[in-house]
Amino acid sequence: MWLFNKKINKTDEDLISAFKQNGNKNAFADLFKNHVNTTYGTCLFYLQDKDEAKDAVMTIFEKLMVDLQKNDIKILRPG
Repeated sequence: MWLFNKKINKTDEDLISAFKQNGNKNAFADLFKNHVNTTYGTCLFYLQDKDEAKDAVMTIFEKLMVDLQKNDIKILRPG
């Protein structure tokens, strides 16, 4: 795929918590690695242009980095 192929074994909750608590950029990078392919695929589907999709992915994750510090994220589990 476009940027990374290997997924990180930590949960999203752990990575978000580590990033929010002390600004751990490595935790955010791992979160990025876990979701970049799906995000890119979705952007490519809607935008139909590889370069625009790559730009959109970067914009999304840049915004996420800022918004994670301001907002609480609740991950719902089925059941």
